[in-house]
Amino acid sequence: MLVVDAADEEAGVFQVPGRGEIRHAKSLIERRVMRLQNSENPILHSPALLPGGAGQLLRHSDADVINLHWIAGGYLSIEQVGTLLRERPVVWRLPDMWPFCGAEHYSEAGDPPRYVTGYERCSPKSRHAGLDVDRWVWLRKRRSWTRPVQIITPTTWLRDCVRHSELLGEWPVTAIPNPLDLQRFRPRDPVLSRELLNLPQDVPLVLFGAVGGTSQPIKGWDLLKEALAVLSETAPEFHLAVFGQKGSDELTHLPYTVHPLGILHDDVSLALAYSAADVMIVPSRIEGFGQTASEAQACGTPVVAFQTSGLTDVVAHGKTGYLASMYDTEELAYGIEFVLREERRLGEFGLTARSRAEMLWDSEAIARQYFQVYEKAIVPD
Repeated sequence: MLVVDAADEEAGVFQVPGRGEIRHAKSLIERRVMRLQNSENPILHSPALLPGGAGQLLRHSDADVINLHWIAGGYLSIEQVGTLLRERPVVWRLPDMWPFCGAEHYSEAGDPPRYVTGYERCSPKSRHAGLDVDRWVWLRKRRSWTRPVQIITPTTWLRDCVRHSELLGEWPVTAIPNPLDLQRFRPRDPVLSRELLNLPQDVPLVLFGAVGGTSQPIKGWDLLKEALAVLSETAPEFHLAVFGQKGSDELTHLPYTVHPLGILHDDVSLALAYSAADVMIVPSRIEGFGQTASEAQACGTPVVAFQTSGLTDVVAHGKTGYLASMYDTEELAYGIEFVLREERRLGEFGLTARSRAEMLWDSEAIARQYFQVYEKAIVPD
């Protein structure tokens, strides 16, 4: 595993050589490039303009196959990726939409979206202003990525996006979900879990958590707040627990008691949080997969989310939780109340969620699926 920042020294984990100051300078330059484009899409953009230190190491590696993952943020430039695709057996596991979009990691809504039409020039009535950096980045990808390779997506939704894309539509693509360590992510005693996390025992507990907590628009905290306002008038009393952020400024002035859990740094702490909760809320606008939703279900906790993107693969509506109509906050509120209202239903959802996790996300079974794709990459048909 070749990474930009190795948090721990482990066997088989190597850090890309290079000084942190250089990486910081590259990141600053790329952010300034993105300021040339004024777009209403608030999601992360990566122009992948400057070469990274991983390029030469990967080109000259003795590996039989190279598995690319998230390679933006100064890891590889678009042109370095093109060289790898031409010279080495590669499997690319897509964590989001960036490989077939422009600079954006998730596409703006459109009918059809730009990744389908090939990033034609924006009309004067579009929401873009300044330079069309997304189109420029997409054109660089089209010039550089001339050799199709095996693609893996974590959901059928993202697989179908690839198939409809102008850039990668003819490339071989396989949907394989993210694996879970089902020994770490398993149901824990809810009473003990709440005690260890200093959470109350005698009230229903709703959980929300994401990297960046409430600060990332894509994760839908604002939509959950609207649903909570609706619930405050109709639902039974419950408390809200939130993980993924240091501060708690965004958690004030809510109609419910809130318990900030901070940033949970290990799987055991996450499993305790999921097990302590009666329901996990994942109100994301878009998800390539929905990792917190899968982890919560593996811990026997039902999930309420919107019927959108990769979450439609992860949550089984009416069986392991509830999928509300896309961005309908009143129905999201109904889904939360629906799951919480009846204790028998809550228990059945939890049991089904754990059973489904064992069937779909067992790491050994998923490793075998990856191995089949690696074989195709090494010995093409």
